[in-house]
Amino acid sequence: MRINNGGTATIPPTQATDVEVAAAITAHEALADPHPGYDTAAETATAVATHAGLADPHTGYRLESADHSHLTTGLQGGQVPYGALSAVAAQDYNPVLNQSGNITSYTTRIGHYIQFGKLVLFWGQVTVNNATGAVAGNPINVSLPVTARADALFLLGTGVFIDISANIFYKGHMQIFTSTSFVLMPSNDISVDATNFYLGNKVYTAIVATGDIVHFCGLYEAL
Repeated sequence: MRINNGGTATIPPTQATDVEVAAAITAHEALADPHPGYDTAAETATAVATHAGLADPHTGYRLESADHSHLTTGLQGGQVPYGALSAVAAQDYNPVLNQSGNITSYTTRIGHYIQFGKLVLFWGQVTVNNATGAVAGNPINVSLPVTARADALFLLGTGVFIDISANIFYKGHMQIFTSTSFVLMPSNDISVDATNFYLGNKVYTAIVATGDIVHFCGLYEAL
């Protein structure tokens, strides 16, 4: 008992003696499962072993050993459609035909390209509807979908010019004309003028007219 300053007696809280604490610990440890809400070490070890032994303990998740080849479909598959890959999906563009003056309208104007980093693959077809701006004997230029390097004078490409009125099919190859267009050159052209890209009569002498068709495809380095 303790007497405080006011003269009131207080009784200290009941405390277990060392003997009582030791007895309680001994009794606790002697219980079969002193913590019924928790697993024993043996129960935990059994659960872990059972879990690890399952073929797929986490259904709905991909196993490390599962197929990741992107060539199959289904739960464990990873196949991605080509068109879903934005980096390699074909993009559209409207090619512009030029023969010393833009062709003002087209019956068909189809252009596609895919860019892999700096490498551009492109292809398309142009069918002329109104060619009043064309000038006979001048190079036939077609616009590029992506600006080319200024020093990339050559590209890997081919094309054809179909003169409908004369019923003539001209094979050709391509050469960069500016950073934004290429010129379709006759296959027998081996001379290049630094200004005009053509010498002598090594050009398409006919004027591009209504109904004429240009097909092309090529590969070049972008800016």
